[in-house]
Amino acid sequence: MTENIAMTIGTATAALVGIAAMVVSWRLGWRKLTAIPIILTAVAFATASVLFWYTHRPLPENFSAGLFTGITYNREVLDGPIIVYTIHIHLDAPGIRIMITPNQPTSGYVLPARTTSQFLQEFGLQVAINADYFDPWRDYGFWDYYPHEGNGVNVRGLTVSQGNRYTEGYAPAQNYNTLFITGTIRHLSPHHKHLFTMPSLAI
Repeated sequence: MTENIAMTIGTATAALVGIAAMVVSWRLGWRKLTAIPIILTAVAFATASVLFWYTHRPLPENFSAGLFTGITYNREVLDGPIIVYTIHIHLDAPGIRIMITPNQPTSGYVLPARTTSQFLQEFGLQVAINADYFDPWRDYGFWDYYPHEGNGVNVRGLTVSQGNRYTEGYAPAQNYNTLFITGTIRHLSPHHKHLFTMPSLAI
C-alpha cells in the first residue's frame, strides 16, 4: 500500500467516524449526549488532525557539514520529494579506520541483532552505516516482530572482519555485490566486488 493510498483511506475513515458520531448525537438528542458520541467525535478529530499534519510537514533544507576530520555529511532534497542522505569519507585523511562487525555467535547465529546507534555506542565509533541484509526477520506489528536487541541473526553475504572470514553467507554471488576494503587498497574495485560484505560499516 502506497503512502498516498494509506492517507486517503485514513482521512476517509476519520471523516466517516466523525459523520457517524454526529448522526448518533443527533438521534440521541443533543441534550442527551452520552460518552460514546463524544469519544467518537474526539477520535475522528484527532485522527484527521494528525493526518493533516503528516501530509503538510515542511521539507528539510539542503544541508552539508563536516562531522569529523575527513568525514562530511550531506542532505539533499530532490523532486518527488526524495531526500538523499550521504556520508563522504576521505580515506586518506589522518585517523580514518574502517571496522566491520566482528563475529559474535548468538543462539546458533553468527551475530546478535543491534540497531545502528547501539552499534555506534558499543564500539565507541564516530559513524556507523547499516549495510548487509540479515535473517530471520518478521514484522506482524509492534506486538510480534523479530529480531529484538540481542536476538541472533545471520547475514546474507560473505563476511570478513579483521581478517576473520566468519560466514560465507547464502545469497547467490552472481546477484550480490560486495564492498571490498583492505588496509592497503583505498578504493572500490569492480573486479573484487564479491570479496566480503558488511553487516555494519563503522568509522
